[in-house]
Amino acid sequence: MFFDRNTPYCDTNENRIRVPTGKKGISVAIRAGQTDRENLHIIESIEHYYGHLGIDPIGSLSICGIEPIEDLYRRREELDKAYELGKNIINLL
Repeated sequence: MFFDRNTPYCDTNENRIRVPTGKKGISVAIRAGQTDRENLHIIESIEHYYGHLGIDPIGSLSICGIEPIEDLYRRREELDKAYELGKNIINLL
């Protein structure tokens, strides 16, 4: 539904509302499933969506195997990656 609600902004709509140029996006997929390939598919879909809006993808984060939020707290390496991505976002722009 989220993607459909953005149709007025997509380049496939000839009467679209233009998104200001220079927008950047980070794709995030965090899920309970154990297959990173599925997360990569989600990230590719988000980045495809960005393409229709003229948004430049500048980073991504994929984390699998998260059931309750406590699972994420125990995944120090992934949390560090998310922190670094956020901390260095200005360098990615």
